[in-house]
Amino acid sequence: MSLKQRMISGGMQVGLSQLISMGLSFGRNIVIGRILSIEDMGIASTIALALQVIESASDINVNQLMIQSKDGDDPQLQANAHTYTLLRGVITAAVLLLLGGPLARLFGVPDAAWAFQLMALAPLIRGVWHQDLWRYHRAMRFGPLVRVEILSQVLALLASWPLAIWLNNYSVMLWVILIQASVVAILSHIA
Repeated sequence: MSLKQRMISGGMQVGLSQLISMGLSFGRNIVIGRILSIEDMGIASTIALALQVIESASDINVNQLMIQSKDGDDPQLQANAHTYTLLRGVITAAVLLLLGGPLARLFGVPDAAWAFQLMALAPLIRGVWHQDLWRYHRAMRFGPLVRVEILSQVLALLASWPLAIWLNNYSVMLWVILIQASVVAILSHIA
């Protein structure tokens, strides 16, 4: 297979996996939204949004560096990428832990402060994700990341219904996000 064919095939594979992943995430939110009250779904969405905003503020795309750098296969660069990712996770977790109470009050849900603070586990878990999933892209190996991403979203979707029935409050979103992040963390070291 020529380089052009591999690039097209890889691009289609990654693009399709992103569509599937977004569809599974959307499905998860529909399942949760159909079971929870509007108020609880609003709180769940606010917690997820706060996590996303705080994580985005510290994202310098280390995974892209692993792919694009001429030294992307260098063990020292890989070690630095893992160290940065772990430190970013620890710092982001600390920020969420400290801001959990004030964020909950800001959004008018002071009783949910514990959930905002517990969401600090997500970036901490993401901090131990193995960077090889992205480094494999250098050799046009997209399968490991595709499998990990889709499997983690499938498991999060499958967990959403029983958790929503059992918990029946906004905390279901917290647990589903933590399950998805944990599955990626585990599989990233196996792939």
